[in-house]
Amino acid sequence: FSIVNIISPALWLKSMPVFWTMVGILVVLAVVLPFMTKRRWWCDVICPVGSALALLHRIGLFRIKIDKAKCNECMDCVHECRMYAMTPQGVKMGEPMSGNCIRCGRCIEACPEEAIDIAWLGKYANVRTAFLTLVIVTTLSWYLWFVTLLVSYAGKLNNFSVQ
Repeated sequence: FSIVNIISPALWLKSMPVFWTMVGILVVLAVVLPFMTKRRWWCDVICPVGSALALLHRIGLFRIKIDKAKCNECMDCVHECRMYAMTPQGVKMGEPMSGNCIRCGRCIEACPEEAIDIAWLGKYANVRTAFLTLVIVTTLSWYLWFVTLLVSYAGKLNNFSVQ
């Protein structure tokens, strides 16, 4: 009996008390606790994608950096961050403390002093243009690959017969 069977939704349906207990736990982790603690519990505790993003945060080339000389610690960036990656401790240290940062740029736009920017390997330098160029090129490459794949599959549809 593997550990995966304990968290498998298929087994939750065998017993209604187990089903409602698991639904309650998921609602608490995904909805209630983030509003109460300003921390994304689902992503930190359960979701494997959250773990992967936290790892990429540590080895990523682009990071959010705060110029402490310009920052007046108004905490507008902390209030604007929907991922709860910006914390008051992170603002005082000069970078987000959490691995939940998805580099959406909301903190950059919210800063009235223009003290926040995207930095290359943690060194403060304006690399926002290079970052946005890389994001656009990657996105266009992804879509081009996807369209090529769809066209390839569309050409093979005649080979399938429906009986």
